[in-house]
Amino acid sequence: MLEFIVQVLLAGGSATVISLSLLKWLGDKWITHQLSQKLESFKRQQSELLEQYRYQINARFNRITKIHEKEFEVLPEIWYRLQDTYRHFQALSSPEQSFSDLDRFSSEQLEAFLEKCLLNDFQKEQLRCSTHKINYYKDTIYWIRLSIACQVFEEFRKYLHYNKIFLSQDLFELLTKIESALIETQVDLETPGPKLWKEGRVINKKLNEAVGELLKQVENAVQKRLHFNQA
Repeated sequence: MLEFIVQVLLAGGSATVISLSLLKWLGDKWITHQLSQKLESFKRQQSELLEQYRYQINARFNRITKIHEKEFEVLPEIWYRLQDTYRHFQALSSPEQSFSDLDRFSSEQLEAFLEKCLLNDFQKEQLRCSTHKINYYKDTIYWIRLSIACQVFEEFRKYLHYNKIFLSQDLFELLTKIESALIETQVDLETPGPKLWKEGRVINKKLNEAVGELLKQVENAVQKRLHFNQA
C-alpha cells in the first residue's frame, strides 16, 4: 500500500497533490490493521491454549476425585471384612465356650434346639440317634463354624487384593501382615489335633498376639486416610 502511494507521488510530481498528513494517516491505519490482526490471532491462540490447560486440569482433578471417592468406599468395607474375619476366628478358638447339655434335653427341647442350629438335616438326624449328643454336636459344629469362618476370610482376601490399587502402600503392607497371621490361624484351626475345643486356647492366644497390635495400627491408618481428625 505504501509503495503504491510513493510511486504515485513520484509519477505525478507537483501535478499530484497529496497531503503528507494523509500519507501518514494511511500508514497509521495500515499498521494499526496489521497489529490488530496479529493481536486477535494471538488472543485466539492464547484462548485455545488456556482452554486446553483447563481441560487437562479438570480431567486430572476428576480422576483424583474419583480415586479418593473409591478409597472412601473401600476403606470402611475392608475394615468391616477384616473385623468380621477376626471375630469368627477368635470365637472359634476362644477357650471360654459353653455348650448346652443336649443329653439332658427332653425331646421337645432338643427339637427346638435343632430347629435353630447350623447342623445339616442329615447331621440333625445323626444327633437324634447319638448316645452322646453333646459330644457329637461339639465335634460336628466345630467344622461347620470353621467352614463359615474360612469363607468369610476368603471374601476378605479377595476384596483386599482386588482393591489394593486404592490403598496406600503402608496400609496395604499392614493388611497383608494381618492376612499372613490369619492364614496361620486358619491352618492351626484346620489341624487342631484330637481335642478340638481344648487346644483352641493356644491358637487363640497366638492369634491375639499376632493380630491385636496390627489391628490398632490399621485402625489408626484408616482413620488418618479418612481424615477423622478433621471431621
